[in-house]
Amino acid sequence: MSRFSERHGYKSVREAVQRESIDEALRNALWTAVDLYFCTMLRVGGTVPMLGSETRAVIFRLWTKHFRLAWDDVSRKYLTDVIDRLRRVFYECEWYEVYDLLEFFAEELPGDSSREFVHFTNEMLERETSAYQLVGGRIAEITSQQEIEAVEAALVESEPFGVVRSHLERSLELYSERPEPDYRNSVKESISAVESLACLIADDPKATLGKALDKIEKQGKMELHRALRKAFDVLYGYTSDEDGIRHKMLEEGNVGRAEALYMLVACSAFVSYLISKAADAGMDLTTG
Repeated sequence: MSRFSERHGYKSVREAVQRESIDEALRNALWTAVDLYFCTMLRVGGTVPMLGSETRAVIFRLWTKHFRLAWDDVSRKYLTDVIDRLRRVFYECEWYEVYDLLEFFAEELPGDSSREFVHFTNEMLERETSAYQLVGGRIAEITSQQEIEAVEAALVESEPFGVVRSHLERSLELYSERPEPDYRNSVKESISAVESLACLIADDPKATLGKALDKIEKQGKMELHRALRKAFDVLYGYTSDEDGIRHKMLEEGNVGRAEALYMLVACSAFVSYLISKAADAGMDLTTG
């Protein structure tokens, strides 16, 4: 269960989605992965020369290939000393050096250990809303700078329209809530941000998104790009109550991080688009 301060203390997008940064919770989670799948191999006791050749080879490559240190630095050390030194490096290094280490272990750990390490690490990265995942043994950026900027822009631009910004803030909060993100309700809040803005523009607070967009077009005050309008009709169908689609989606548990992030970014972009089109049409949407 999340703490009060986490539920009610709004985070910036860059804090919520950890891109080019690693907070304490994420670093701890990633160290747990290294500890479980590498350090456990060293807890047999004794010194480095007493290890099996496979494990000793991983340490050799870690020290000489990855850290570029002299082998005699650890070649005769007690294994507990090796673990302590690795832990110290892990907690003192830069965020990007942590990801370098994850790639090293994904590549160098033997067989099943590597597969299990990658699986567990990706679970931790997702749980702590990192912008990255291990894909094919390499760190891949899942959340781009452009996506973050789209959400940030929508939050700024929607500030005069209280309920619109509230829905976006809530969507972001649910997406990044720890330890258990609420992706389903994040999706609902994202689409609600667009719907509430469309209703404001159409001057019809009770309309659905589809009806509000129809009314906006019929009023002739704003011309919506046909492809964008069609895309949002599809997205709204994905989340609407029509034909029980939303209920089915929630029951089947089909909503994960990818869907929630996509909807947050897409809806943020559409909010910015509608605000811009309304401004171009000379409409005053200020709610006070």
